[in-house]
Amino acid sequence: MAELWLARLGALCLALFLGLPQALAQPAPAPGPAKTVSILFPTNKTSVGPDADMFLPDILAAVAANAPAKIVVHGYATPQDVYDGDTHRVGDVEAFSLRRAQAMADYLRAHGLAAIPIAVEGDGATHLLAPLSPGSDYAAPDNLQDRRVDVVITRR
Repeated sequence: MAELWLARLGALCLALFLGLPQALAQPAPAPGPAKTVSILFPTNKTSVGPDADMFLPDILAAVAANAPAKIVVHGYATPQDVYDGDTHRVGDVEAFSLRRAQAMADYLRAHGLAAIPIAVEGDGATHLLAPLSPGSDYAAPDNLQDRRVDVVITRR
């Protein structure tokens, strides 16, 4: 650390002596673009499946591009995720979506990202990509994208 400060101090003295303040202008590295990776979950499941493995290289590349990076995992669920059959509610949508987000955070930590800050949020049935009308079939294929986690990678 001391060597770095001495080198910078030497560069500053030289630049001032030579009248080259522009030589000191070292722009900070530009952050990489924020990246969001969505990973789908089957109905009523909170465990991360093998599909996550194919998204891991994208996540690792985004972390490298945004170093030092931070990650926020947003979990989502549909109301069908917390029903056993058609009528018996067995859980809370927000708590269920939080379990999905936590499972994904645990997966990321186990796959090389333990040193990266990872926050988790259970967003329930908010931010639906396939909004549902009253009485709709929550199991419809177009609703699969709402049973997901979004992994958002940004620079700290």
